[in-house]
Amino acid sequence: MKLFNGITKLLIVSSCVFMLALTPMNTSTILVVHAQDAKAAPCTANAGGAPCKGGEFGIGIKFSNPLKVNTIQDAIKLFVNAIVRIAIPIIVVFFLWSGLSFILARGNPEKITKARATFFYTVIGTLLILGAWTITNAIIGTVNSLTS
Repeated sequence: MKLFNGITKLLIVSSCVFMLALTPMNTSTILVVHAQDAKAAPCTANAGGAPCKGGEFGIGIKFSNPLKVNTIQDAIKLFVNAIVRIAIPIIVVFFLWSGLSFILARGNPEKITKARATFFYTVIGTLLILGAWTITNAIIGTVNSLTS
């Protein structure tokens, strides 16, 4: 029994490409360099006596956070939410596929067994993904309540 035949692979790949195409792209600049004119006078100490950042001519580098998260909890939550957003359309496709397989089996015991296995594995995958999402949110909520 092949778990992934050609049509299933095509559905998975096309669903992933479709979801990636719909994911909003972050166009914020990752690295922004601010530099003074090279002919400018060398940078002296700032107010309060702190030295200039970045070097002799006041070259400063500012990194902006492309993920817009500040803690590891937010990063994990962002990652798990992205996985769930990608997985839900694939789960729907597999539920539809298993239902269609039941209809097209037309009483053939071998095809019904195959459709039943597809449905069972889809339910198990759904429970794993939603369970991981639930456990992650519960742990993050607990950690946030303990640290605040």
